[in-house]
Amino acid sequence: MALAAVTSVDVTIVDEKLQRIAGTGKYVDELDEILPLNTISDQVLRSGEVFVIERPREDPRCAKCSLKCKCKEKAEISFPLLLNCKPIANLALIAFTEEQSRLMLDHREVYIDFLSKMSGLIASKIESSQKVLQVSQLKRQLEILIDKVDQGIIYVNTSGKIQFFNEIAGKYLGRELRVGTDIDKIFPELSWPATDPSDHIATRNLDSFTISVKNLLDVGALIEVQKISTIQEREHEIRRRMSSKPHRAVVRFSDLVGNHKDFAAAIDTARKYSEVDATVLITAETGTGKELFAQSIHNLSPRRDNSFVAVNCAALPESLLESELFGYVGGAFTGARRGGKVGLFEQAHGGTIFLDEIAEMPFRLQSSLLRVLQHKEVMRIGDDKLIPVDVRIITATNKNLQEKVREEQFREDLYYRLNILRLNLPPLRNRLEDIPLLVQHFAVHACRTFNKGPVAFTQEALLRLRGYRWPGNIRELQNVVQRAVLLTDEPMIGIALLDEIMEASSGGGTGARHNFELELTGNFQDVQRQLLERLLEYSEDEDEALRLLGLSRTTMWRRLSSK
Repeated sequence: MALAAVTSVDVTIVDEKLQRIAGTGKYVDELDEILPLNTISDQVLRSGEVFVIERPREDPRCAKCSLKCKCKEKAEISFPLLLNCKPIANLALIAFTEEQSRLMLDHREVYIDFLSKMSGLIASKIESSQKVLQVSQLKRQLEILIDKVDQGIIYVNTSGKIQFFNEIAGKYLGRELRVGTDIDKIFPELSWPATDPSDHIATRNLDSFTISVKNLLDVGALIEVQKISTIQEREHEIRRRMSSKPHRAVVRFSDLVGNHKDFAAAIDTARKYSEVDATVLITAETGTGKELFAQSIHNLSPRRDNSFVAVNCAALPESLLESELFGYVGGAFTGARRGGKVGLFEQAHGGTIFLDEIAEMPFRLQSSLLRVLQHKEVMRIGDDKLIPVDVRIITATNKNLQEKVREEQFREDLYYRLNILRLNLPPLRNRLEDIPLLVQHFAVHACRTFNKGPVAFTQEALLRLRGYRWPGNIRELQNVVQRAVLLTDEPMIGIALLDEIMEASSGGGTGARHNFELELTGNFQDVQRQLLERLLEYSEDEDEALRLLGLSRTTMWRRLSSK
């Protein structure tokens, strides 16, 4: 070692693990040796003090050393090497001859000063090396961290030249992105130096990106690059998670039961509607399966992986319907949640919203719905910000919307916006041949629900079902089948049980007729009014009665009020 040449004595260095890591003279052959406890090196490392040993083996500090019997040293000066005030090594000068011992002890102050300076120099080098290593490790950790960020990151210096970019940025922009390239050659949309804090939109390789510049004072800038499709996917996921319940369509066209030509034609039309992203208006009587068709359209459309939100416009009062559809901010009204609420249109973002009983939507809310259709944006109650939404709207009604328009109960401009794709579903009485299939389908499902063995309907029972008009359509048929399955103790359901169930549900038996007496007096208009009043009094379905009579609601009220 150079140190030994300078001092004319031998040198050894022992680290904090008591391993000899350097040595000259007799210690050359003992490198990597692990020293036992209670040696001078051990005591120096524990105490952090300078030891001067004038008579090795006789010095009290050597008493417990297990190596003193074979120790050949004549004198020793040991100096602790400190790093951050902690001993990390013992730097020792060793005399193996009387001449070396006399020289070292006579000039001990000089040797101790020399060891102090050498110790400080070595500690400084170690500290510097550790800092370099720490900086290198930190740099690598930062690079790994930045590479894990789910957006592109580009660092440019004050001249606008690229100094670093992460893996995502490289993936987005490909080979044109290189260190040393001017950023405005990559993004001509940016002027350098960038002073506009607003985001920019750029298109590369058929993908669209947002570019955001974050100035870093006098060291350059960070440029964030995000793929717009990724932002939209994340936004949709956040909206889905903020929803109080998952909104999913479970029905597909393969789940729809029936072979009648009108029903098959409706399915064929609905399949075609699935391929285009336009508003659908489903018209049909109550209980014909309008929502089942809406779900099926959604599940065959490009929006199938996103939400399907169903809303019954007739089930909620106007104020509650508005807050459910459009959401609200905290404090918007008495009883509002502190954090506000995401509306159903926002929850349906990227997917489909199904508005059932659209004819019952309050007139004031129809203008808000029209804004969604025209501008693809909603405004929460109590807020002044517009929120963009991307939804497909499917509506359904059992009412005549054109008549509602004439009666000024439904906006004409909204009607034409909704009536782009029209789908008419046949009532059950027009597809009676499908009843056996439907009965079998509902019976299997009911047996599974009620944990009962399989049952079937007799031919007489099926004929009775086919002879009924079914004003409640498929929903009424399903209810009858479920009750029959639940009540029967036999594997075959006959006409007796069926008549009992249908009489109880209809209040007068299958195809029951109401008999009433009328004393018709007055002129023709009086008789007409009396007949209409009594017919509506005994009718179970006012809308169906008007349909059979061929009257509109306006005409009905005019004739009832005529004197």
